[in-house]
Amino acid sequence: MFKMKTMVLTITIVALALFLAGNHVLAATFSDVPANHWAKSYIDRCTNEGIIKGYPDNTFKPSNEISFTEISSLLSGLLNVTESEMQAANTTYGQKIIQLNVPDWARPAVLKCLYKGVYSLSNLETAANAGMLDDTKGMAVTRANCAVFFSQAMGLSSQMGTTGLTYHDLNSISESARPHIVALQKVGVLSAQGDGYGYFHPMNGIDRASIAKMLTVAIDYLKKNPGTTPTPTPTVSIKTVSGHVKNISSFGGQNYIIITKSDGKDEAYSIDVSTKVTVDTLPAFVTQIKEGMEATITYDDATKKAMTGIFKMAESKVEGIIYEIPRYGKKVEVEYKSGSTTKTEEFDF
Repeated sequence: MFKMKTMVLTITIVALALFLAGNHVLAATFSDVPANHWAKSYIDRCTNEGIIKGYPDNTFKPSNEISFTEISSLLSGLLNVTESEMQAANTTYGQKIIQLNVPDWARPAVLKCLYKGVYSLSNLETAANAGMLDDTKGMAVTRANCAVFFSQAMGLSSQMGTTGLTYHDLNSISESARPHIVALQKVGVLSAQGDGYGYFHPMNGIDRASIAKMLTVAIDYLKKNPGTTPTPTPTVSIKTVSGHVKNISSFGGQNYIIITKSDGKDEAYSIDVSTKVTVDTLPAFVTQIKEGMEATITYDDATKKAMTGIFKMAESKVEGIIYEIPRYGKKVEVEYKSGSTTKTEEFDF
């Protein structure tokens, strides 16, 4: 008996994080934050108000750099998100953040940040691909990204231009980040002096002590300027369809996958290199999708764009005759009956 494989496709969309989680404990003073520490007043304010928590050993770890999930958690505290908005956020992004392996504790914060436009789904996917959502790796979010996220969480205008930026390493700061840095300077969250020597260090991480100061200034600003927090970003209507791959074709420079649904009707969805694809749980390319695969596709209903995909090989069996077995793993010919017809096909051996 010889096994013949056909492929089964399952495309899923899967639906961004806190140091407020875990077993951290609230404390007004910490063994590693002496009275003369430059950020002590900010740390005391944030911990006493429950904005940031310390650790069970009564330390604050002021020099530890902030991760993507932690900054998500902290900035989510600046956002006003209603229960109905959270439900809408979960409908739009819930499956995606699960697929990206956002830690359970960080998911509510990530949903808020996505819904309010603190960062985009593309930002989250980039962070996931870089391993930044894995808390065990301790990867820091960059100072440039942190500035953009802070500015957008506070609802500050990003149309302020770049006048006033005098950092010595200005050329190392992306054009897209500069207006946000200007905005944060204008409200006092960031200093025009940067590290004290005139450098911003956009690709470096940012420590917990600095975050405590930034949060304190941000909270005071928002109290004096209510209503500046961002409005929800346009939601994406995500749907799922199941069936079999009928074919993949190109039209007008765009690839389309045709799915024959369970009701027998065909439906086309655009698919490209941005579509996340796996075959038998392994990352794969769109070119590896084959006709006959079973498919579950999650897509943007407005654009009919397939977002991610999981492809599975399904096994079927044929009984026939093998006349020669190759010595080194090549192809083997099998003669078998299909109904009243005798067929000969090659299979990988």
